[in-house]
Amino acid sequence: GDSWTKWKYHFSDPKKEDLTCQYVLLLDALNFCFWPLQGYEYEHLAGGLKHVAITSPQKLEAKSLASITSSTLEAWLLHDFPK
Repeated sequence: GDSWTKWKYHFSDPKKEDLTCQYVLLLDALNFCFWPLQGYEYEHLAGGLKHVAITSPQKLEAKSLASITSSTLEAWLLHDFPK
């Protein structure tokens, strides 16, 4: 099977190739950042961004990302992280 879509935290939509590409590029870029929270893992990052891709896909467009606030990014990144 497809090794990408077998993981529930990845976003993929063959009908929305541009959005899938934006998701992958952002995920890849953020994956190389330092994670300040103990226990924060790749699946938290991927799942948080997947939630944004599903609920507000326009927020992953370059023009929106160019003006993102730190508090918005934090909310995205911590969406799937246990509180």
